Amino acid sequence: MNLIFLRKYLVGCKAIIPNTIKILIASLIMGVCAYFIFNPLSDMLGVKRGGIIAILIACIIYAVLAVLMKIVSVKEIKSMLKR
Repeated sequence: MNLIFLRKYLVGCKAIIPNTIKILIASLIMGVCAYFIFNPLSDMLGVKRGGIIAILIACIIYAVLAVLMKIVSVKEIKSMLKR
């Protein structure tokens, strides 16, 4: 329903659906990696430390995927980190 609304009222923005699909794919890959990284790390380091490290690694994976899939540029990521 929302996609129909977006198509109807945002005629000039053709990149919404492809970018949304790219974001979903990158998010799914990040989530799967975090899940499989967390299990061994939580056994070795405990739940808290393993969780924190798994989240940090998942963030790095997402950033790399976002650049590779051209969702954002390296310049945009650097400007976000400077804030």
